[in-house]
Amino acid sequence: MIIPNNKVEFKGDNNIARTQETNLGNLITDAIEDYAAKNFKHKPDFAITNGGGIRSSIAKGKITQNDIITVLPFGNLISQIKVKGTDVKKAFEHSLNAPIEIKNNKKQLTPNGGFLQISKSIHVFYDINQKPNSRVRDIQVRNHKTGKFEKLNPNKTYYIATNDFTAIKVMAMICLEDNAKKAFRLMKLLVIIFKHII
Repeated sequence: MIIPNNKVEFKGDNNIARTQETNLGNLITDAIEDYAAKNFKHKPDFAITNGGGIRSSIAKGKITQNDIITVLPFGNLISQIKVKGTDVKKAFEHSLNAPIEIKNNKKQLTPNGGFLQISKSIHVFYDINQKPNSRVRDIQVRNHKTGKFEKLNPNKTYYIATNDFTAIKVMAMICLEDNAKKAFRLMKLLVIIFKHII
């Protein structure tokens, strides 16, 4: 058992994590960002993970290590990538290019494993009524020196913490930062987070 009485439902079912930002996606990416800030040569500007890598929700009540394995079954490693602002925008446009469907009388994206969950240090504003590859309206990234959010600079280089699958498959145009400490499994990190924070 990791914790006996979790009081929050963390939403991560496929139809949720692949279509919209979720509190479980936030928890995972915040943990990735915090880990990378302590263990990588360059502190990350923000963190992302692919919604398709989150395979289940976590209900209220007892949480076991098997629950964590069910959520993150693939053993992904934490990695860091170096990206120009223009490529950050392209990555989020790609994340949001799924067709639209009507569900419960509401427009939403169809489930897409490439939908990016994001950490506390980035805000992405988008409009699914626009055509694919034209849906991102604004991206703001936290300036870690001032604590304020600033508009994405297309010419700036950003350091992004993520998992190795997202780094290689979803953002293949970007080179991985060479850092031995990336070999830490995301599933283990989530176990630590539940043990010591929640």
